[in-house]
Amino acid sequence: MDDKFPEMVYAIADGEPWLSQCKAYKEAYNDSAAAWSAYCEKIGADQYWHGGMFRFPRGVNPPEGWTKRNRSHGTSKPMVKNKEAWEEIKALPIAKVKDFFDLSGLLFNFSYSYTHPDFGPCNGNSSIGRFYFDPIKVGWCEDTYYLLIPHAANAAKNFLLAYGQYEDAQCDEAARHWTAPEGLRVVFKEEIDILHASHRLNKKQKGEADD
Repeated sequence: MDDKFPEMVYAIADGEPWLSQCKAYKEAYNDSAAAWSAYCEKIGADQYWHGGMFRFPRGVNPPEGWTKRNRSHGTSKPMVKNKEAWEEIKALPIAKVKDFFDLSGLLFNFSYSYTHPDFGPCNGNSSIGRFYFDPIKVGWCEDTYYLLIPHAANAAKNFLLAYGQYEDAQCDEAARHWTAPEGLRVVFKEEIDILHASHRLNKKQKGEADD
């Protein structure tokens, strides 16, 4: 079903512990990006993926011991037997959100139940937001930090809208009454867009290049 209420929302970190966690993550993220970019420069690549795939510009061949450059995408990776290259790549730092944030104040699923006229009692769990590598997303603009987090109360509302036709439809109280943890302030996506647009405008007015 189409969401009636947004199940993933933006929240500005304006208090602890979120603000400190965001700053620590940003520092680690920048260190990671610098290390991977330096490795790209070393091997002649211009783009990387943390899984060990790299893109090489047209006319640039991958190092010896790497797979042949893909003609369509320009990608290459070390051959399996090239253990030295793989060890170098494994040693490169990766900043993972889950290593920097205490997510105990967030809900990522909720339980539900209802009685279907044909199939009888139905119950289970529904997930909120689906990120393969990190449960939340983190961003920043100058000194403002924000997160993209699951909104359990909105997910519960969507469930009740979809299954409210069944008189006994219900989901757990924790989801229905969820509010953002202390230190996070839920905002509209447009506020984040304005934040970045204002930043770009200020740089242009000062004659500075875009980030």
